[in-house]
This record gives sequence, C-alpha cells and structure tokens, in this order.
Amino acid sequence: MVKVIKKDGRLVNFVPEKINISLSNISRDQNIQLNKVDADLITKDVEKRIINLRGNDGITSSYEIISLILYTLIGMGFKEIADSYYHNRFHD
Repeated sequence: MVKVIKKDGRLVNFVPEKINISLSNISRDQNIQLNKVDADLITKDVEKRIINLRGNDGITSSYEIISLILYTLIGMGFKEIADSYYHNRFHD
C-alpha cells in the first residue's frame, strides 16, 4: 500500500477516498458544479498517477498529491475548482 508523508512528518496509508471528500467539499463550499462521477474519475486518475510514480508500496508526500490533484483538475477542464482547491490549501 502506498504511504504518504504528511506535512507534520507522519507516515500514513494513502486513502483515495480523502481526495474524493476534499473535492466534494471544495466544490460545495465554492458553489461549483462537480458531480460524483467526475470526482470519482479525478480521484482514480490521481491514484493511478501516484502508483505509476511511486509503485504499489511506494512513498509519496501530501504536496505531491496536491500537485497531482491540481494537474488532473486542470487537465480535465476544472480550472475553477483547481483555483479554489489551491487557494484553500495554500492561502488560508
């Protein structure tokens, strides 16, 4: 199972559902349309990219996950959600 180095240095299991929840929350909070199917596709794409980069038992960082989420959102045409996600992660 992929592990994640958190910002505080802890090592935890990668839980893809956290991405899905985060996307749902940011789209709801910003009143931006993102349906469950799109959130699921984005989550699966990010998970696939992490495994391709780090392997099934690799280690990634929360910063790498955030970058991949932003990359995927923009690539799938959700720039407004990417902007809100970025702002929420780095400016609050």
